[in-house]
Formats: sequence, C-alpha cells, structure tokens
Amino acid sequence: MALAFYVLAVFCNNPHYMATVYRAYRTPQDRAKYRVFTVWVSALLFFMVGVLLWKPALLPAVFTAYVLWSPWHYTGQNFGIAMMMARRNGVQPGRLDRNLIYLFFSASFVLWALDFNTAGWDDPRILSLGIRRSVAWPLEAALVAVSLLSGGWGVSRLVKQSSGRAMAALMTIMATQLLWFLMPVMIRMSARLEVSPLFYSTGMLAFMHCAQYLWVTSYFARRESENTPGRQWSFLKYYFILMTGGIALFIPGPWIISLLFKRDLVESLFIFVALVNLHHFILDGVIWKLRDNKIARLLLGAIPAPHDAGLESDASNQGLGWLLGKTPPARILRWSFGATLLAVGALDQLQYVLTTDKTTLPRLRAAQVVNANDTRVYFQRARILKDRGEIDAALSELDRAIAMNPYNLAPQSLKGELLSRLGQTGAAFEQFDRMASLFKPMPMILINAGVFAVRSGRAEKAIAIYEKAIATQSLDRLGQLLATRPATGSPPNRTPAPSIPAK
Repeated sequence: MALAFYVLAVFCNNPHYMATVYRAYRTPQDRAKYRVFTVWVSALLFFMVGVLLWKPALLPAVFTAYVLWSPWHYTGQNFGIAMMMARRNGVQPGRLDRNLIYLFFSASFVLWALDFNTAGWDDPRILSLGIRRSVAWPLEAALVAVSLLSGGWGVSRLVKQSSGRAMAALMTIMATQLLWFLMPVMIRMSARLEVSPLFYSTGMLAFMHCAQYLWVTSYFARRESENTPGRQWSFLKYYFILMTGGIALFIPGPWIISLLFKRDLVESLFIFVALVNLHHFILDGVIWKLRDNKIARLLLGAIPAPHDAGLESDASNQGLGWLLGKTPPARILRWSFGATLLAVGALDQLQYVLTTDKTTLPRLRAAQVVNANDTRVYFQRARILKDRGEIDAALSELDRAIAMNPYNLAPQSLKGELLSRLGQTGAAFEQFDRMASLFKPMPMILINAGVFAVRSGRAEKAIAIYEKAIATQSLDRLGQLLATRPATGSPPNRTPAPSIPAK
C-alpha cells in the first residue's frame, strides 16, 4: 500500500504542489504581488533545510507541524470550494450562514486533531500531547454533535434561499469532509481500531486532497488561458509542467544532499517533504481568495472582466524571456530538462522498490550501487541476514545504518532485539537506554530498557524507567501494547510514502 501511494505521488500529489508554484510564480505580476511569500518565506524555508541537517533532533517538531497542519489545509480547501459552489449556484451566504458552515468544517478538523493527540503514537517523527482516551471521548462526541448540528443548520438556511438541487454540490463537499475526518474517528471510537495519523494524513487523505486540488487549478488555468488572446489551452502541456515540476520540488534536492554530503537519503526526503508542504500551505492560503477579483472572475464568472494586462498578454514570456520562447533551441532545452527530471523521478521510484520489505540481497546490492547513503539498504539486509541466522553480520549492517542516521528507529530497535537474542544483556540495556535518550518517550523502548536493566542488576534504574513509561501511557494502555507486541519486538521498516506526500 505504501508503494502504491509512493507511485501515485508522482502523478497526483507532487503535481498539486507545482500547481501552486505555477500559479504564484508564472508571471511578473504574480511574483510581485506575492513577493513576501515567493521570495522571503521561500528563502527562510530553504535556510531551514540546513538547520535540520545540522540538528536532526529538530525534525520531529517540524514534521509534526506538517502532519498536523495538513488536515487543516485540506479543511480550508473544502470550505473554500463549498462556498464557491454555493455562489456559482446563485446563493450569497450571509454572515450567519457562512459562520455555520465554517463551524462545521472547523469542528471536524478539531475532532481529528484531538484524536491525533490522544495517547502516544508509536512513531519517532510524530510528537503528541498524549491526551487520555477517557478525557478525549466526551470531547470527541461533543465535537461530532457540534459539527453535524452546525452543518445541518447552515445547509437548511441556504436551501431555503434556493433549492436542494442548487445546494447539491455544497452538500457533496460537506459529505466529503465527513468521510475524510469524522468517519475514521468514529470507526476507531466504536471498534477501537488504531489508524496511523502519519499514514492517513500523508497517504490516503493527501491523495484525495491533491486530486481535488488539481481539478480546481486545471479549471482555473484553462479559464485564464481562454481569457488571454493568443494563448491556447492544452491539458497535457499543463499537466507535464506540473508533473516534472513536482518531481523537481521533492526529488533532486534530497538525492544531491545524500550523494554529496553522505547524508541518509530517507532523512533528506523527510526534511524536504515537511518543508515543501509547509511552504505550500503558506503560499496556498494567500493566492486562492475569492475576494480577489481575478480569481472570482475566473472561478465564479460573476464579475465583468475589466482590462487586465495580466490576462491579456503572456507575461511569462516577458519575465523568463528566451527560455520560454518558441525557438528550436529553447524547446530542445525545455524538453531535455523535463526528460532529465522524469529520469530522476524514475530513479527514485526504483530505489524505493529495491528497498521494500519484500526485497532480496541482489536487489539491495543494486540499491547500494544507486545510492550507498540509504539506511533502508542496510536495514533490509540486516533483516534478511537475521532470518538466515547470521546475527553478527546483521549487527554489522545495522551499525552502518545507525552510524549514517542514529535517529532512524527501525535499525536501532532491531539491533536491540539481536543483542537480546545473543544473550548480551548489558549491551542490550545500553542499546535501549541510548534509544530512550535519542527518541521521544516511547512505551516499548522504555519497557525494553527496563527489562534489561532488571536482568543486568540495575534495579533502581529499572524503577526510574518504568515510572517514566507509566507517565507516558495509562497502565491499561501499556498492557494492551505488551499484549500485541512483546518486549524486544522490532518495528517494521516504517518509511511511508513521503504526501511525498512524501503529503
């Protein structure tokens, strides 16, 4: 499933980021209008790449901001499209109508955010408030009620102004919000199912959001082209720009950093995923406003078009000059650049396939040739060697992965498991104790550290570790964790499709 979403990202998720860049940077007028965000915010986030490479311990905070902001970004898009649909069907929502619909969308997001911060998530890249279930459930039930009541009241008021048929599009978007946010929480509340917020927010939900986004932006780009004399709309040309541009945003940077500076490719990918998304959220919140006459004119068609130089001339050629011209050398250069980006994207997909859980030693040798600075290569090789009983060789591979990126949980956990299997109690304790200092407080790490502290005669240390574990989770929750995953268990190789997104 992760591989499927990783492939889909190239054709859907990544192009949707480029659609925002295309919209904000294409003409000199747009670049000047959004200069604070296109230049200075971009420069700040580019600076943050270096900060995170220098201090990898800061990545969980930035990555959590991205994961938690993503659903709010999706919610804002749904609300904006809902209002657009209402106005396209001849309804002008009043302040109360708009506020009721806004409350519907906002309450459903708060419900998701509360669920996100309930208990602790077993992923080192995600920070959580650890709200108790006993506290969260009454609040979640209240939020469900607020969302449904405010949405129902707002829709009924708008239907009275028009008709149920005129509001069908708005109600479809609101039903989308319910499916995206309320349904997963309600399923977990009733069936006690655990859904990873990282996979859901940056995988399934991100894909649906990106498809919806491309639907709107392609319509806007077509309308803009139709209002510009001398320009012809081509969806294939537009989509090719978005797809190659999306690859350029996410793939070359991490690969260059990994190959030139010997940094873990996975770590570099997650850094770019988080920062490109944060840049997208900021920029997207600025450029799509229905109160902007140009946007309202093209999306709603309700405001007469004044003389607009931005629409009547292909200003992109004026800004970028020869490169966007129609001369054969310019065309050859553009197509060569696009082909190079597609090749880089294909190489990244190949590396992902070669390092999945179903890989083999020959595939891993090929992956190491492609990029030797990829901790997935050594972790997966260690897993295969462990299954063969070659524990010492597996430990050697894990040491290489850990030296490259000590903040990768999977190799660290597997090393602790193998040390315990060899009966090296002291070494196993030191490994899990080291992990407890590297990662946020995680129950299974603490439990394992406590177990080996006892076995190695460190009773007082074990008591302190167990008290810390109890502080992170309720005793009932710790019991559930122990029942479903025994101590010294190694987590799977959790490298989600980065919404690359990896959203």
